[in-house]
Amino acid sequence: MPRYLLEVPHASDECARELESLLNYNREMVAKFEWGCDDATHVGWAMVEADDKTSARMLLPMLLRGKAKVVRVQSVSAEEVTALPQAASESAPRSVLEPGATRHVRDSY
Repeated sequence: MPRYLLEVPHASDECARELESLLNYNREMVAKFEWGCDDATHVGWAMVEADDKTSARMLLPMLLRGKAKVVRVQSVSAEEVTALPQAASESAPRSVLEPGATRHVRDSY
């Protein structure tokens, strides 16, 4: 089943109301969320499984649905990552892939 990331932003004065709304609508969803409020990032994130984006959004109470961002996500295996440069070299402009060309990729974060 497809997986989706739910991202629900809110204002700092809405924390309690947002959580209460979620608790009253779908008690099980409360445990799926991680919140950034204690770090002054007033956003909640949850990973859910659903048939499609609409179904994923419907897991949220009406108060949160309109502001929620719903993104389909998937895992990538080590083998798929290893294959990426080969796939990129077939479709990227040759100048970017030539020896000594500057690449705009960060090595670390």
